Amino acid sequence: MLDLQSLSSKFNIAVIVTNHLTTFLEFSHEDGSVSKGFLVPSLGDSFTHLVGNRLMLGCAPPTLSNICHRETPYLLMITKSSVLPEASAMFQIEDGGIRDVT
Repeated sequence: MLDLQSLSSKFNIAVIVTNHLTTFLEFSHEDGSVSKGFLVPSLGDSFTHLVGNRLMLGCAPPTLSNICHRETPYLLMITKSSVLPEASAMFQIEDGGIRDVT
């Protein structure tokens, strides 16, 4: 990770590292059924402490399948940053590129 930070500083570029989310399921002790589920980072919690900024991307509004379609707006949220406040922005992916949704 330190090498990526060095490259970012040296060449003044943004480095994006992804850590996909997976669903962690808790099961009922009584009958073994799923009692609840929640999202957790696939690479574990220790990986999340190495990054300075955390962005979450998804559909806007969220879908049950979490699959965004081209005509669906996307949502970007800043959820962790040492220099930026929490914020969000909607955008659309079009043939000409990424466009702000206002």
